[in-house]
Amino acid sequence: KLQVEMIDEVATLAERMTIWFIENLNKPISIEDAISQYSAGISELIARMPEIVAEDDYNVMAVRTATLAAEHVPEELAGRIAGLEVLPAAGDIVRIATSSGVPVVDCGRMYFAIGARLGIDWLRHAARGVNTETDWETMAVTAIVDESYNHQSELTTRVLDMAGSGELNQRAASGLIEMWLDGHDGA
Repeated sequence: KLQVEMIDEVATLAERMTIWFIENLNKPISIEDAISQYSAGISELIARMPEIVAEDDYNVMAVRTATLAAEHVPEELAGRIAGLEVLPAAGDIVRIATSSGVPVVDCGRMYFAIGARLGIDWLRHAARGVNTETDWETMAVTAIVDESYNHQSELTTRVLDMAGSGELNQRAASGLIEMWLDGHDGA
């Protein structure tokens, strides 16, 4: 049962990322180009995810990892499965990093910090927790989750546009977010 549950989580991520690539890459899509443009960045995000996600995401990942490990899932696999929930953002993060000139890990750090600061990730977690009974309800919740990713991506792009290219540490990311918010108080 647990193996099927984990496979379902991988399949859900594969479906979400497939849709993301279809919606975001130039047509006709070149699989070779997509792999060339995204694989290194996504691999780096996977490897460094625990250190760049916001605290709430980290805590959710830690609990999920511990739960799976308690069910005798090897710890490395448990950690990777636990990280699947935040991986739908990887395509956006790599795309933003490439266009902004900011290293992918720093861009990811900014992306997750914005989600935490503005409560976007809270909204996404709350939406995922809604018990849906019909296909229409499921589609509505999925739309909310998708829109939360879109808004978070757009806000990350705007904050990084203000910052310019280069490396960002956690403190610099927080400062930039606050500067951007101060300048857009009405919004």
